[in-house]
Amino acid sequence: MIARRTMAANIKKTKTFFKYTENQLTQAISDIRNNICSIRQAERPYNVPHSTLINKLKGKTPEKRKMGPPTVLTQEEEELLVRWICACANKGFPLNKRLLCETVKDLIESDNRPNPFKDGLPGFKWFNAFLKRHPELSQRHAESINTARACVSENFIRQWHEDIRKYLINENAVDILEDPTRIFNSDESGFATNPKTGLVLGPKGLKNFYEIKSGSEKECITALFTISADGQIYPPMIVYPYERIPAEIVRNTNPDWIIGKTYFT
Repeated sequence: MIARRTMAANIKKTKTFFKYTENQLTQAISDIRNNICSIRQAERPYNVPHSTLINKLKGKTPEKRKMGPPTVLTQEEEELLVRWICACANKGFPLNKRLLCETVKDLIESDNRPNPFKDGLPGFKWFNAFLKRHPELSQRHAESINTARACVSENFIRQWHEDIRKYLINENAVDILEDPTRIFNSDESGFATNPKTGLVLGPKGLKNFYEIKSGSEKECITALFTISADGQIYPPMIVYPYERIPAEIVRNTNPDWIIGKTYFT
């Protein structure tokens, strides 16, 4: 009984000792080939069995071996997909899961490639595995902006301020810039009445993650806020998407606020 327990403990200890990662194996082989250490010296620091190192160095087994069944797409094809996803996200047109899976379906159907997918369309299992194989990608919610806002840059803003200064000089009104009570900043925020959000794909670390949309935005209520340079906050303006504003809204709105409506053409 004691002997069996001792043997089980030794087996468990041996399995734990030989648990290594792909990076540990690669580094061990590199150190051996560069004469930094011998095979015996590389076993314990990197937790790689002696026989594994021998087989890798003699070419009996490939240095890098993927576990599990082969992927439907080749490594080159998946890397091309990753570059395409990153390029689309950087240009303001990020891809979602549906579009990516449909693209993969077109790829495998173009050459009648055998696949385990139902109707040739990859599902959640393939999609999640794809993200695990490419940790540089992530799913995020994109902020929708129009094309005009997407073209705004720091140089554009600086040039706009310079043009304003030149205009005020020509109008003999440059003193406005020295009076904070005469400098105002207004900004608007839209609140969708029926928002629909979805995850899209893009590279990790991308600071500004936008989705450029053409045409009109979704129906929303717009709030316009104005603040002067001396810190005064002025009554907001609420713009409703109605041709005629309902009386109930007027009665329940702060009387100091301004109510507007969207004009339909």
